[in-house]
Order: sequence, then C-alpha cells, then structure tokens
Amino acid sequence: YNYLYQAAALVDGVADTPSFDLTCSVLVSTSESACQAQFQVTECELKESDGKTDNKVKHSEDLSRDLSKYPFFVDYCVATENETKITELHVSASEGSTTVLNLKRGIVSALLLPALPQIHHDESAHVMHVVQNDIFGSCPTK
Repeated sequence: YNYLYQAAALVDGVADTPSFDLTCSVLVSTSESACQAQFQVTECELKESDGKTDNKVKHSEDLSRDLSKYPFFVDYCVATENETKITELHVSASEGSTTVLNLKRGIVSALLLPALPQIHHDESAHVMHVVQNDIFGSCPTK
C-alpha cells in the first residue's frame, strides 16, 4: 500500500502564525502469515509557511534522507472489530535521531488509528470521554 503522509505543526502565540508542513510517501507492506507491517518512508519534504508563502526548509533533504535510510516494522493485533492494537515498534539500531524516531511513530499513529475510538458519555456532567489508542498508548480526552 502506498500512502501520502502529511503533517502540519502550528507555532502558536506568534502574530503571523507560522507553520511547518511535512509531506512524505510511505510504502506499507504486510504479510498474511504474521501481524506485522513494514514501513518505508521516501520523498519527504519539509516546508515552512508564514501564511502567505511556502518555503522549503534548509535541512529538508537531510531529514528526507534520515527518514528514508532505514525501514521500520510494526507488530500489531486486532483487539476488537474496530481497533488495531500496536504491540511493538521495531527500528534499526543505527537509527540515531530522536526526531526521526518520533516522526516515524507519528506516521504509524496516523495510519493505524482505529476506525472508532472508545466513547463514554457522562450525562450528569455533560461530558464525553474519548479514549484513543495509538503507538503512544492510551490517550484519554474530554
């Protein structure tokens, strides 16, 4: 499977609200015999935007090279009809950057999110509790 991954990060509190946009191609290969997927990231581009123009970031090629250098693997299981649980992330021992590792975790989280999060209603407080499970664990919200 070939995906186009796009992520954006806004810098809050600044008048012009600059943002960073990352776009990558991600090839995901699966095996029918094992619950494991291989991810290969390619063709990444990092841009900075001031709301008017987009400019390629100086070290965009370096980041693309670092993200593309090593494939990574994810072990998963189907926990319920609507939830895929990630059991382990396998990266190369040579993976040197925490930034690259965190971006790869973000890619996995975006592509393997369950179709429906766990939703619990608290009628007395008029609050909805949502629990989203991803590569970082269980993330409760209100």
